Amino acid sequence: MEGLKIKATSRGLVGKQVKQLRAQGVTPVHLYGHGVDSRSLQVETVSLEKLFSQAGTSHLVDLTVDKTRTAVKVLVREVQRNPINDQLLHVDFFQVTMTEEITVEVPVTVVGEPGAKRLMVEHMLHQLSVKCLPGNIPPGLELDISSLSEPGQGILIKDIDFGAGVSVNHDPDDIIVRVESPRTAVAEEVAVGEEATGVEAEAVAEKAPSEED
Repeated sequence: MEGLKIKATSRGLVGKQVKQLRAQGVTPVHLYGHGVDSRSLQVETVSLEKLFSQAGTSHLVDLTVDKTRTAVKVLVREVQRNPINDQLLHVDFFQVTMTEEITVEVPVTVVGEPGAKRLMVEHMLHQLSVKCLPGNIPPGLELDISSLSEPGQGILIKDIDFGAGVSVNHDPDDIIVRVESPRTAVAEEVAVGEEATGVEAEAVAEKAPSEED
């Protein structure tokens, strides 16, 4: 995805005063990066919400500040919202250097249906941590599971070609997605539950006073 842009202006209000901005449809923004002077900025909330629907956290965005014509490349690093009404509270932008590798989280989307009916899909990793130059960031990973037709089949990290210059911060044998029969999936959940119960029981037994105490 290309051509993502956002405009910001310098911000004078800080601390509790930023409530005034939010009431006016403006969101406080913080810009930072390696070797970059941190700046307090503000952006129209409507523009930010539109950007988030397109950019996520793995797409480069051209950010211009005030009346400057030269844009800097940034990534959305953190978005803070009110947990009650979902109001946008604050956004952090990380300014990248195109010649410096960075670590980003790339979203994983599963598409299609298993090649056999009655197979349950277990999506193990919803995001993958990768390291690369900003210009090589994978925009996202879309996995087609229609080729998975037998219980136990899956797609592993080592099955994916991330392209030149991209290293993955995961074990090659980590499973991203797999399919299982309903019976197997339920049995695994029961086993995990019993194991957790056993650990809790052991912990209680260790804490229980002995007859000699």
